[in-house]
Amino acid sequence: MDTKDRIRLIIEQEGLSQVEFSTKTGIKTSTLSHVLTGRNNASAEVIEKILAAFPKYETGWLVHGDGPMVDPAVRYEDARRRSVPLFQDPLTPDPGLTIPYPSANDTEAPRHTRRIEKVIIYYDDNTYEVLVPSESRTK
Repeated sequence: MDTKDRIRLIIEQEGLSQVEFSTKTGIKTSTLSHVLTGRNNASAEVIEKILAAFPKYETGWLVHGDGPMVDPAVRYEDARRRSVPLFQDPLTPDPGLTIPYPSANDTEAPRHTRRIEKVIIYYDDNTYEVLVPSESRTK
């Protein structure tokens, strides 16, 4: 994979068209097109503009294919922002964690809710871990 392929991958990861990517980065559409087709190599200016617009991508990865695609600190922070608590404190119920499901005859019977009781994580070394809510949450 060379630089043009990594640029194309960034465009895909960001869910942008080439025109949208050009607009966000300030790279002329013709310049971007020439880079992506292999007519021209990505200049230092093109690389700088991409990294300025999308700082989460690693310079070494973009230029040489070395290291991770995304800065691990950014990946962690992004995941932390999107995380949802698995087991909510019972005194502050969160309706988003309750999953309604229809009963046998949904039109006549009230709806029931399901709650997470346990989560089992299987590892590639044939071990597993069971996550359960705290004792105060048991039925």
